[in-house]
Amino acid sequence: MARKTVEQKRQVLEMYWRTFAAHHISPYDPAPMDPIRVGWPAAKPPRLPWADWHGGRVVTNETHTGRGALAIFDDRRDAVVGMTYEPLIQIPSDGIRVRFAFRTAMPGHTFLASLNHYDADGKWISGQNYDMRITGDGHWQMFEREISTFPPHAHSLKFSIYATDWTDAGEFTGLVWIDDVEILDKKSGAALAKGGDFETPAMREPVAPPEQLQPKLYFEKWDPEMARVLGTYHFNSFRLDVQGMGGGTFEEGTYAPMVHGFTEDMPEYEIIFGSYARQLEQHLREKGWLDLAYVYWFDEPDEAQYGLRPPRL
Repeated sequence: MARKTVEQKRQVLEMYWRTFAAHHISPYDPAPMDPIRVGWPAAKPPRLPWADWHGGRVVTNETHTGRGALAIFDDRRDAVVGMTYEPLIQIPSDGIRVRFAFRTAMPGHTFLASLNHYDADGKWISGQNYDMRITGDGHWQMFEREISTFPPHAHSLKFSIYATDWTDAGEFTGLVWIDDVEILDKKSGAALAKGGDFETPAMREPVAPPEQLQPKLYFEKWDPEMARVLGTYHFNSFRLDVQGMGGGTFEEGTYAPMVHGFTEDMPEYEIIFGSYARQLEQHLREKGWLDLAYVYWFDEPDEAQYGLRPPRL
């Protein structure tokens, strides 16, 4: 099949607009081929103490000790959601001790901690996972286990915690908080993983002055196309794509607010996102389109997602 040219795509898009207008339907995006461009600041976020832990979300409103803990929220019906310490951990000769604090959102909820084993070439050893099923009572509790036996040829391991018990279908949902994770050499007591206390750094100054954290928005293609489509077809609303808000869908779950790599608990987030949002608002007001724009934050949340806090605007 021949590749469609940009002009052919625009011709097809125009036929959609005519059909939409004839049936009194406003499209989500009247200018999908001419988006608003954003020039983000050059500043990059600092490496966080828990950067090697992937999955979940560091929170400050529910902790075992200190200023931070990791929340693992599984609201999907088709997958199991978890967090993993990404660097492979070399297995000590006398084994390891795993210890962490946990709290399940609901009493009687079962979740899974697991070790995946790898050979000397870093290849996963299939069918040899070490699974630890843990049931909580809704309060902070401690889990500890010593592990001395490993599969033949196992050289290293990867540690993961999942918000629910594992099934192939992934139909279970649930929320668990994890804190003070330690993976230790059983003999020497040496720490084999770092950042497991998920300590939120004390309030710090932004990595750059506010004037260097201002994004720049470019409307040179978006403006004329929006004016043409709205003026021609008289659509009375459009969805505004606001980057950095976070949100989710009932199928794919939730994702946390983040803009240009800065999460909402970092001082840079408020500066960058605030400037970005104010520029959007001001431009729409000047063009007379502010009352036509809406933000579609979350697509059809299911019951497990009703209690989530919306992003800070």
